[in-house]
Amino acid sequence: MSELTSLYKGILHSLGLTVNDKGGVYIFGLDEEEPYNVDGKHLVVPYDNVLRNPDWEHQIAFHPLSENIARKDSVVLKSLQTLGNISIDADVGMIIGELISYCADSDRHGKLNAKQTAFLSLYPNADETSLKNWQKIEAKIGSEYHYVRLLTYRDKKLNGESFSRVTYVTFPLYKELCKLIDAKSGDYTVYGVKLRKKDAEGIKALFEYIFKSVDNPDSEYSTGTRSLIAPSFHAFINSFYKVKKALEKVFKLLKLDTESLAWGNEINDLSKFKGLIPPLAGNEGELTEGERRRKEQQVAPVSPHSPKVINQVHQALLQNSNNKTVSTTPPQVKPQAQVQAQPEKVKSGGIVKREIPIKNDVNFNTLPVNPVQAQQGYMQPQAPMVNGRFVDQNGRPIPVPNYGQAQVVGYANQQPVNQSMMQQPMMPMQPMMQPMVPQQMYQQPMMQPMMPPPGMYNAPQMQPGYYQQPMMPAQQPVQPRNQQGYYPYGR
Repeated sequence: MSELTSLYKGILHSLGLTVNDKGGVYIFGLDEEEPYNVDGKHLVVPYDNVLRNPDWEHQIAFHPLSENIARKDSVVLKSLQTLGNISIDADVGMIIGELISYCADSDRHGKLNAKQTAFLSLYPNADETSLKNWQKIEAKIGSEYHYVRLLTYRDKKLNGESFSRVTYVTFPLYKELCKLIDAKSGDYTVYGVKLRKKDAEGIKALFEYIFKSVDNPDSEYSTGTRSLIAPSFHAFINSFYKVKKALEKVFKLLKLDTESLAWGNEINDLSKFKGLIPPLAGNEGELTEGERRRKEQQVAPVSPHSPKVINQVHQALLQNSNNKTVSTTPPQVKPQAQVQAQPEKVKSGGIVKREIPIKNDVNFNTLPVNPVQAQQGYMQPQAPMVNGRFVDQNGRPIPVPNYGQAQVVGYANQQPVNQSMMQQPMMPMQPMMQPMVPQQMYQQPMMQPMMPPPGMYNAPQMQPGYYQQPMMPAQQPVQPRNQQGYYPYGR
């Protein structure tokens, strides 16, 4: 049990309640334990077992230190204040009834010591009627009439000082008796009970005997506080303790049983209990009007996985499923419209080959591609050549437009780029235009290929449609000039 829960247990015992080992709060003194409920839930002390296995649906914690200073009093604090007033009224009724009984029964005087007999002179003419009249008054005590009244207010003054909370202690019955005695009207009816003059004076004297400052309660019993931790609870419980302490002295004088008030030593400074137990529902206080309006205006976000959303989706799926009809006939497939196939753009080495249409319905993009060059990154189309002229797929000669001195014979070869050696793409090389040679066409490479490593020999790659000059032998004899000074043809 923590220091805070021990404080709570002591306060509840002083209120006339009992707490079992599991933290449950019950009404004290009944043959069968009856749970004490607050707001329809069983009141419990927040022991460790309660916090580990909470059941807040059926339980509510007694944790008044959860008080929110900006809100109204919580249901737990209101219950505490109500029980505090009832407990004090019950103790006052018991003590004054016992004192009147001693005063009225002379046979019991011999059992009292000198200290105990001090009150006998306050009500010397008490008799059996006096005791019956007091019992009638006691029957009136409840929601309307009180012996003692403890009320807590916000932002009030006490003895000329301002406080955030003040609990005023008043003695309404004592005030009524003082008015009747001072009036000297001969009517001593109080709370609907007609008293005799000696009864009114005797009861008034017993109040003064129990409460030494009954005529000026603000000086002794009322409490003002500026505490930032549960100020309403702090002010009320301090006044409750002061009144209970005055009653305890008489209980001990008459040797009557009473609950210990040792917990009163812990309530002057509540800061040491801060944070020991987190705030619990039912103890923070009622929402203010501003908080209530803001809460009403605020639209809480809905999680996509919330039960509400899941239910909505489920209902929508069921509705769509019910609206669907099952067809027994297979669907009819409509013939697709014939769309003329368009050649796709080909990417090679990061360079996009543009479509170059040729007149006379010839498109190089539709011509065969050299597989070797395609493997090496060359994606240029090649046209077959028969008898020195380009032909289409049907073997018909392809007329080549005349652009003057130069004629297009195809795309210039592009050397593959080693991407590992160069990060930037190489600029495309301009096509090299060769003049037409009758009956013999060949294309010289723009760049000499790299020599293979020693020990390796690459055979020349023959390209269809082009005449490539064979490799020259390693040593070729030089032919002399003829008589005219020219080299023989074919040099």
